[in-house]
Amino acid sequence: MDAVTIPARLSEEVFRKLRLAIDAEAKDDREIVCSEVFADVTGTVDERAQDKLKTKTGTRFYEVLAPYFNQNVQAADDLLHVCRRLWGQPYIAPIYALLLSQWLLTHPDAGGKEQRQKHSNLFWGDVHSTTDHFKALFSFLSAEVVFCQNRSRLDTLPTQSRAALISVVACFLPYYDEPEGLCTALECMPVPDATVQNGGHVPGEGADFVLTEVTDTLQKMKAEGSLLRYLSALMTMKYSPYMPPTKKITKLRLQAELYSLTSAGGPRYLPRSVNQAAFQALDSLFPYGRRSRRIINVAFRFLHPSEWGWAIVDAYKSGVDAIRAWVQFWWNSTCAAFSRLNPFRRSRWSSCPIRLIRSALYLPGVMGLKRPAITLVRNSAMDLASKGTLQTNVKATFQMTQEAAQGPQIASEGVLFVLPQLGWHVVGGANLGVGNPLLNHIGNTKITHLQPTPQSA
Repeated sequence: MDAVTIPARLSEEVFRKLRLAIDAEAKDDREIVCSEVFADVTGTVDERAQDKLKTKTGTRFYEVLAPYFNQNVQAADDLLHVCRRLWGQPYIAPIYALLLSQWLLTHPDAGGKEQRQKHSNLFWGDVHSTTDHFKALFSFLSAEVVFCQNRSRLDTLPTQSRAALISVVACFLPYYDEPEGLCTALECMPVPDATVQNGGHVPGEGADFVLTEVTDTLQKMKAEGSLLRYLSALMTMKYSPYMPPTKKITKLRLQAELYSLTSAGGPRYLPRSVNQAAFQALDSLFPYGRRSRRIINVAFRFLHPSEWGWAIVDAYKSGVDAIRAWVQFWWNSTCAAFSRLNPFRRSRWSSCPIRLIRSALYLPGVMGLKRPAITLVRNSAMDLASKGTLQTNVKATFQMTQEAAQGPQIASEGVLFVLPQLGWHVVGGANLGVGNPLLNHIGNTKITHLQPTPQSA
């Protein structure tokens, strides 16, 4: 069998088993057959078929069958007719969603006007078991429908189906997508009521909608691994410019939900790893009041004697880390100061500025760049500082460019904050968050422009 006949043979097997379920007289027999079909379409493709289909390891059968039904209208119509005859069976709705989603969403007239969205139960199954069985389906919904540049594909859906689809993507985007994908969602997510005919889409219009759906999803999640992945993705929202303008009540609900996840007791009795991750997400998104929240949390821990031991351990670790960071910081500061006083020893202490910056990144309340970006910024800052171009106590703008085949291209712009007590050493930057293309292509990137501005830091 070749790559063309394999999907056709698989579809024939699906039809054969579903027709057996239709002909079965007992309800239990129909349910058993439908469960077997669901297990088959969610199973992984074997190695021989992977070589012929040229798919990656871990590909599931529904990833092969969904494009086949999308291209073969008659086969999709036949499968839709069979699914409607078995609609009362619990496994038919997920089979319908896995195999016919691409056909229904890319063809506005497919399946009639009443298109049913049956994706959320599949995704909740992944969340509760901390798996990625249906990530391919979610990737299609997000990339090819909701975030597709051709907005007509989403706008032509019925109002109820469009709202349900946008809600599903907003709920599970932090779980399935890369962490930086959430920042893109805050900018590009449409609201259910907005269409091209109603005035078009505006960047950031769906930020409030995304935060609302994320908050509702957090309330229902229970698996430790899923919560850790979800909270890790939420921390990247601090880099989005569309986070501050959202409604105060929406941010207050999210803050309250994150704070509830820091509770060690009931009603959810979450593990300590989730409590700590929730604290990190809360401090990252809402830094104001961080110390007050910590004090209140420690005070309430005294009401739970079982938490006293962990509270002492956490306090000891935090104190040791803070002392170690400050000692390393001031030691590197002293080395950097001596290297500036003696020009003949400058080459010997050439790594002091970068070590100084690196230690400053771990100090409480200090935000910094990633290590490769710091190296590039430090090298250019050294050259300008030696020429007297870059002064202290200023805010300097810079541009990063990536060398490509067609010439240099601007990859990132940002701001360098220069502290007077550290001379010209760079300890922070803007617009260089997680997922920046600069950090992915750091080997082919260099600073081409660094000019101080008259603004004070």
